[in-house]
Amino acid sequence: MYEGYAGSAGLLILVLALILAGAYFTTKFISTKSIGFIQGKYLRVKERIFLGRDKQVVLLQAGSRFFLIGVANQTISLLATLEDGELVPIVQPEEKPGPFSTFGELFSRLRKNS
Repeated sequence: MYEGYAGSAGLLILVLALILAGAYFTTKFISTKSIGFIQGKYLRVKERIFLGRDKQVVLLQAGSRFFLIGVANQTISLLATLEDGELVPIVQPEEKPGPFSTFGELFSRLRKNS
């Protein structure tokens, strides 16, 4: 009675595994191809921050100089030119620990209470 279901379930699992593997390798392939667009022989995109739909600020490096540019729909604007010593990394403030540091900790506490 259930013999047909076991074969169908196995086939379904195999198809899902093939789809996931295909998606994984496709994203790996696309990411290696896009690196060539981000980094050239003399120019490199150091950082990019998206501000909204079709709006971003990009930090470009050419030698020891950096260029901060704004990119919008049909416009590219030079915002600032910086030297290497003018760039200071932004330090993220430490996050205050909440009642649960990880999802696993929250899940284990919920299991204990049930």
